[in-house]
Amino acid sequence: MPRSRAALFFQPADHHGFLLPVFTLEAQEGRLFAPLAYTKTFAMAGAALLSITLVPVLMLLFVRGRILPSTEIP
Repeated sequence: MPRSRAALFFQPADHHGFLLPVFTLEAQEGRLFAPLAYTKTFAMAGAALLSITLVPVLMLLFVRGRILPSTEIP
């Protein structure tokens, strides 16, 4: 798996792992912190989805010219 794809998957998974205790809170603490955890989870999922669907299309549209491989960059 290329490094960028691995980072794209494991970074949000890592953040969701940190939010797991927040999802298990009950009573007043759960009502207070659950919206924060859900909001961050949905925002991270949306950002990941856009980064693998919309960003490559926008790159094709807006990046012009020859793109050099990293081995040819001085």
